[in-house]
Amino acid sequence: MASLLGELTTQAISPRTDPTDSKADNNGTDGESGWQSSVSLNYPLGTMVVVAVLLFVVIVATATGNLLVVIALLRYRNLRTVSNYLIGNLAVSDFLLAITIFPLSTVNECLGYWVSTGVRGMSWVFLGVAGCFWAGCL
Repeated sequence: MASLLGELTTQAISPRTDPTDSKADNNGTDGESGWQSSVSLNYPLGTMVVVAVLLFVVIVATATGNLLVVIALLRYRNLRTVSNYLIGNLAVSDFLLAITIFPLSTVNECLGYWVSTGVRGMSWVFLGVAGCFWAGCL
C-alpha cells in the first residue's frame, strides 16, 4: 500500500513531459520549452471552462447549504437535539471540505496536474484524506 501511494504521489507531482528530454514527443507542445502549450491536460479549453463552472456551482451550493444548517442549529433552540447535533457536525465537516479541499480538487481536475508540489502538495493530500475521514467518522 505504501509503495502504491508513493508511486501515485510521484506520478501526480511530476510533469507529463520533461523539457530537457530531447527524445520527447513534441506533439501539442511548445517548440522552445517542450512543455504542453494547452491549458489543460484533461480537457480542451471549452470543456474545461464548463467543468470548472459546474464544479464551482457545486462548491458554492455545498458551502451555502451546510452553512445554513449550522446557522439554523445555532439560532433555533428547539433544533438542538442529539440527532441534530450529529447532523450539525456533519454539516461543519462538509463545509470545511467545501472551502478547503474542493477548490484545490477543482484546479487539479481542470488542469490535469498538481499545481502545488513539495510540502504544499503533500499537505493537500493530507487534508483531503483527513477531511474525508473526519466527515465520515465524526
